[in-house]
Amino acid sequence: TFYTSICVTRWWVIRTQGVGGIKKAAVELEMFISQHVTRDVEVLSAIRRYARASLILIVLWRRKQLSSMKEQLVGRGILLQNEADQLEEWNHCLHETIWAWQSGIVAKLHNEGKIKSEPLLCLLLDRCSEGRTAVQCIHTHLAVRVPMQYVHLLGLLVKLHNTVLAVIMGILFGAAVRDGRTIICIQLFCRTLILPVMFNAILLINCELSDPFDGAITAFPTSKYEKALEKDAQSVLDAYDNLPQWMQDRFKAAEP
Repeated sequence: TFYTSICVTRWWVIRTQGVGGIKKAAVELEMFISQHVTRDVEVLSAIRRYARASLILIVLWRRKQLSSMKEQLVGRGILLQNEADQLEEWNHCLHETIWAWQSGIVAKLHNEGKIKSEPLLCLLLDRCSEGRTAVQCIHTHLAVRVPMQYVHLLGLLVKLHNTVLAVIMGILFGAAVRDGRTIICIQLFCRTLILPVMFNAILLINCELSDPFDGAITAFPTSKYEKALEKDAQSVLDAYDNLPQWMQDRFKAAEP
């Protein structure tokens, strides 16, 4: 139970603070920039694309497919060819370091004089930091596993339990057969079958939950997540372009 609790908790943290954190940082970064800085399509699209790229790079890292990084990212329309070439120039924690491009966007906008408020600059940089932190959270939980000695001990206890259970139940089953106790035979058989299968199944499930990016049947639908990030971020822009009529009428005079 303790081992299962650890694995499920880690899985949930990866999903909420990791994947959810990437989406939150990217959507809010684009929202604040679009409403207070610029509506440049190239800039806003780059924010979404780089966030999606960080998520896909985690998948490629866990599946040992970084060698096909350019084909994957360019083929999905996430990065441009020259961006993929630049990303390939360094080969260390690409899914985390690509968030430097996000902070670079904010820095360039500030240098151009489009970000005139220091609190706004700090807010935008904080969202970039949150995105990188979310990726680091995923990286840490995937790279640092539950101590192997503890996992081996649990595996040994399960196998030992199953062996002892089989011996004891075999003796009791034989005695029940000799006495003609059919109901007891059925009970012993069910108990001998259910417990070992359940314990081994729990160990296998915990093993799969430890890495939800490895492509197994229990893995995250990463492609769905990154497409949802693109769609949700675009929806924020569409919502800002379609404000309620009373809001447009009231604040129209105050618009620059």
